[in-house]
Amino acid sequence: MYMLFVFGREVERFIGRKAFVILYALLLVRTDCFLTVGGLWTRLGLAGSGALHFGIFIAFAAIYPSVEMFLRIQAKWVALVLAAISTRWRAGRSRSVEHHRFVGRVSRRDFCSFDFVESDPN
Repeated sequence: MYMLFVFGREVERFIGRKAFVILYALLLVRTDCFLTVGGLWTRLGLAGSGALHFGIFIAFAAIYPSVEMFLRIQAKWVALVLAAISTRWRAGRSRSVEHHRFVGRVSRRDFCSFDFVESDPN
């Protein structure tokens, strides 16, 4: 929730309220639908608001990549490192090959917000 409070406000100011609601709904629905379909073949525990709020942080990092954050590290590098850690953590929790492939596809969800912000005509 903290990521949504801090970074969501800045993303909303940049892309507008209507576009922010569309982005939030897209992150919410796309991930749940993807995990539901994938969950038909394997048991998954990848859903939750943390993933949704991380998508908002990725949008913030795409809009303001040069903002210095933790220990004067730029937002783009923080987002890249957190996405890599998250993907590695998810992949390390499973032993099945199918699950590793599925986790790779779910990791693309992290950059859905980046694609949304980059395609904005404003």
